[in-house]
Amino acid sequence: MDVPQPYPGQELNLGKLNLTLGWLRQYDESLDAWQSLLQTANVTLESLRVRGYHREAAAELRDALHPVATSERAQRVADDLVKFVQEQSEQARPGERLPASTEVLESLIGKGKRLEGQQSQGGFTKSVLAMAAAVTRPTQEFIARAFAAVKTTDVVRWVRDKLGVSFGAQRQAALPSTKKGTKLAQTLSQEIQPF
Repeated sequence: MDVPQPYPGQELNLGKLNLTLGWLRQYDESLDAWQSLLQTANVTLESLRVRGYHREAAAELRDALHPVATSERAQRVADDLVKFVQEQSEQARPGERLPASTEVLESLIGKGKRLEGQQSQGGFTKSVLAMAAAVTRPTQEFIARAFAAVKTTDVVRWVRDKLGVSFGAQRQAALPSTKKGTKLAQTLSQEIQPF
């Protein structure tokens, strides 16, 4: 309303425009406050989506929100968001970033499915470890600590106890493969005739 632009090919009649839409001016302050709230939410979501929770996340968010949280209500929301991010970020160890969005997890699951496709004989269970490795920076020190802390038997036991027998392994046990030329394969092919 402050800087109206004519529609291409038509003349702008300011009197008619003010008569028709002039009542909107009474909402200028409310619209500015609402815009400030929306920008506060968008900056927060983008910051957390890209950077996640980490030791400096609250301070970074506070700095990013300062120019957009211009209304009193947006400032209160920004303060609450910074407090929440601070609480969540306290769980992160120095140098660690924790996901603040399911986008990261969805991407990781997609990567796991691609790994499973490449290792179709191994099944999804073995891809779980590869997915975990995809979200870390494996230095020699990190790997040495991991090997010292977790033995292969621990992993095998955890997989057995927590994940159980994979669907593929259950299917193989229930329906053993029959190679062509075996008596079982010949018997089955004689009993199951196509239409």
